[in-house]
Amino acid sequence: MSISWHRAAALCGGDIKRNPSWPERLSAEQVAMLLAEGVYSDYRSIERAVSSAIASGELSASDGCRERDVFKLLRGAVESERLRTGPCKMLDAKAVQDWLSRQGEPESGHISAWVRAWVHHGCNEELEYSRAFNLYAELGEKRRDLARLAEAARATTGTERESNLRQADEVRREVGRIEAELEGIKAQPVPAEAYQVEAAAPETLTPMRLAAIIERLGRRYPTLESAINRTEEWAKECRVPGRRGWYYLERIEAECRARYGGAAPAPASDLSPAAQLRRAAR
Repeated sequence: MSISWHRAAALCGGDIKRNPSWPERLSAEQVAMLLAEGVYSDYRSIERAVSSAIASGELSASDGCRERDVFKLLRGAVESERLRTGPCKMLDAKAVQDWLSRQGEPESGHISAWVRAWVHHGCNEELEYSRAFNLYAELGEKRRDLARLAEAARATTGTERESNLRQADEVRREVGRIEAELEGIKAQPVPAEAYQVEAAAPETLTPMRLAAIIERLGRRYPTLESAINRTEEWAKECRVPGRRGWYYLERIEAECRARYGGAAPAPASDLSPAAQLRRAAR
């Protein structure tokens, strides 16, 4: 049982029998009621702002369905506000928190409690997964750099060879640092696909335009587009070097699973030109 949710449910008509603790998502109208602290005049203006932000894509939302009519008499209202049964927009705590933060708006005690209940729930595992993801990606890059510099040192002489060897030593130290850091988090549960995807060389991954990735993954992960538009650090790590607007599909997908949950998907189709030619020849 969550005391904070029982208090919030009294303001927004939450079903405490079905959800004794904070639900993962609330309807847009319920979020507006919490932000308005149950005051009718504030609710009307905040609800319009929330709806507008969802329509413009500024606030990530998913499609949901209200199972029953909800009636709430807000302070200052002449009659109860009715939230009708049927389709509605659903919001999660992190999306609401990020939206408020971008505007410099306080998130209110109810929103903070909701964030604590869901965003910080199990966050240590998610953070370690994300950290391992980035470290394995970086380790793969450094090892390729090391191999390239070693090959260059063998093929050169004089000061150029010395420069290549010096750079190789620096990269070797970086490899050692990353390996030591990974040793420190090996005790944490990291899904097997993390080792397979993050350590994979770029040539084994699928580069795709951002719009195509959003179209492919956006329904499963509604907050993905806003996260990439905010250029969060993890999203930057998934970019294809030297190709503006292109990202590695598998890296984006693995990060989404780590941050937003969901079962591992079926392996992505090989979209390389060679694979397309093989399929066309069948």
